[in-house]
Amino acid sequence: MNLRDTFPFPYTLKDAREWIAIATSQEPVLNFAIVQPADRVIGGIGLAPGTDIHKQSAEIGYWLREDCWNRGIATAAVKSLTQYAIGELGFIRVFAMVFSKNWPSRSVLEKNGYILEGILRNHVTKEQRILDMAVYSVISPELIERKLI
Repeated sequence: MNLRDTFPFPYTLKDAREWIAIATSQEPVLNFAIVQPADRVIGGIGLAPGTDIHKQSAEIGYWLREDCWNRGIATAAVKSLTQYAIGELGFIRVFAMVFSKNWPSRSVLEKNGYILEGILRNHVTKEQRILDMAVYSVISPELIERKLI
């Protein structure tokens, strides 16, 4: 319910193979499996870089199997990918857009220093319901230190 419609449902083995082919051909790597233990995929996390004037921003997205919620796994994954996005890839802003009533996902973002920028009212349609989206972002600490923002 909390994923975009582009995420296949039900998710088939064919969908998984197609996604693995896309993700493993990326340079730089932008999408990762969340695994625990080391050989069991329990979720995914990735970045969608902006283009044109948005090229220094990236949207983060993630999902986790429901039976793995409330264990700090998503929080740790968002922390790692945010650090990678800013520290290694050089993005100056990482943002997320989540359904406004998705409190667990909002909590994951807030635990990682993401700031609520606003609510986009009646912004999307999911399963024939019009929903609000919450927009969160984190800014590169270097920009703050250099007082460029």
